[in-house]
Amino acid sequence: MEIIYSRRKIKLKKKTKIILIILIIIILIYLLLNKIIYPLFSKRCIYQAQVLVTQITNQETEKIMKNYTYKDLINIQKDEEGNVTFLESNVVLINKIKAEIVNKIQNRFVKTEDTFIKIRVGAFTGSRLLSSIGPEIKIQVLPSGTITSTLETEFYSVGVNQSIHRIYLDIDSSVSIMSPFDTVTQTIENKILLSESVIVGNTPENYYKIDGMAPEEQVNFIP
Repeated sequence: MEIIYSRRKIKLKKKTKIILIILIIIILIYLLLNKIIYPLFSKRCIYQAQVLVTQITNQETEKIMKNYTYKDLINIQKDEEGNVTFLESNVVLINKIKAEIVNKIQNRFVKTEDTFIKIRVGAFTGSRLLSSIGPEIKIQVLPSGTITSTLETEFYSVGVNQSIHRIYLDIDSSVSIMSPFDTVTQTIENKILLSESVIVGNTPENYYKIDGMAPEEQVNFIP
């Protein structure tokens, strides 16, 4: 007579089943947060932080530059025929403006009410349609390093014997974004127009260098 063996069925207690189901759900939630939701939300946080830092940078620069004109920054020398022979920068004033702008931006970050961004829960989905839905989450943006600034100038030819000279300030702000998942460090770059002027008169290419500025800060000519 052939004997048939069968495996003994493993019976789990109801409490054990519940624990296993909870563990599986926790693992699935973790994978969902880590692989899908976190990258989307982190990207959204960085974008909002860029908007905040750019807004603060523009506001503080505008306040300071209301007190100055192009002629305060650049002295244009011309010959008897009206041709530009020399451009000289007011180095002392420009350095003072750079330092003042950086200082004002840093002071804004000290005020905690100015450094919060608000993101709705819908942003977790990564969908533009749902990004404005749900309660808001407050996330603080704090400086994580020094704010650096460098000067840049450009010439744009706009007609016969006419050029637009623009002076920019490149500001790099390193910030920490305190998101619910992690602290994200990001360097945010802003190029701010300080001043501009239309220069009338022939400006030979060999005069596109401005006295008083370092080589990396001197003029880029765009025809």
